[in-house]
Amino acid sequence: MSVRAEWLLTMDKRYFYLDNTHSKPKGPHSLQELSGMLLRGELQPTTEVAAGGDERWQPLGTLLMQVPVPAELPQVPGLAETGNCPKCGRQLSCEEGALPVNCPSCGYRLRAAQDTMWQHIRMALSRPFTWRGRSTRKEFWSTLLLYLLLSIPASIVALVLFSICTAITLQEHNDKLDVTTWLGAESMLPAWIAVAVLTALFLYFSLVFLSLTIRRLHDIGRSGRWVALSMLVSAIWQYFYYSRVAEIVAAVNWKMLLAIEDDRLRQARIQEIADQINLVGTEGWGGLFYLLSMVVGIVIFIFALTDSNRGANAYGPSAKYPQG
Repeated sequence: MSVRAEWLLTMDKRYFYLDNTHSKPKGPHSLQELSGMLLRGELQPTTEVAAGGDERWQPLGTLLMQVPVPAELPQVPGLAETGNCPKCGRQLSCEEGALPVNCPSCGYRLRAAQDTMWQHIRMALSRPFTWRGRSTRKEFWSTLLLYLLLSIPASIVALVLFSICTAITLQEHNDKLDVTTWLGAESMLPAWIAVAVLTALFLYFSLVFLSLTIRRLHDIGRSGRWVALSMLVSAIWQYFYYSRVAEIVAAVNWKMLLAIEDDRLRQARIQEIADQINLVGTEGWGGLFYLLSMVVGIVIFIFALTDSNRGANAYGPSAKYPQG
């Protein structure tokens, strides 16, 4: 079949699309109508479409990129070589071989202002809630390096400060300290501030890496559902783990254990309990989901090492290879 005949056949098809609720297909529409809706922002490049009789749904952006266009005809409006803004759908053009920093229409950040590690880090940190679009390997690994450089020293400082404050508090109370007094002691305030700062740092970077990993997967043409799968498997494993740990802890008569006068015997019993808890994560269903979470994590890690797709894909334009 000639390119022109294949193009005419594609243009003659009628397609249905799924909205955000995925409740009921809408249509039918011609490919020309769908591409116009994409440009007006009514649809997204990731909107799933299918023609009558098709066996599977596919992203609209992918479909538009696959349309064979005869040389004598204009390109179908939609995802051209450079691609469309993942937020507003505006067709983009390169400036001196590079994407614009921001979308001219909606201001969505498309790439780092300069190809430096710091600029890529700034871009990632400024988008903790942005799941659309794509992120390069440099943005991902530069941000991970920053997190390690911040979190490791911060954790050491917090641990040392916590130990010092606890020692001071014990000394103030003549080595007799209950939990309530320990939590409310004024000398523990610097330690609690350090713990709060460390927790805030962890939570913020967790949001950054959640969105960054999704965009990194988009950059190689993969769905962000891999991240959802990883979180689901990890949550199931933690359910089995902590349920079993709670059973072990509840079965221990702590009053009798702490009343044992022989230090060696008491420490040996505590070590037995700790050994039981250490085995929990690798036993039964918990162990299975732990192994599965490791496998999914390794797969995502390999994806993060993969180079960007050249040119636009279903998730937007490429910051690294904007012209393919």
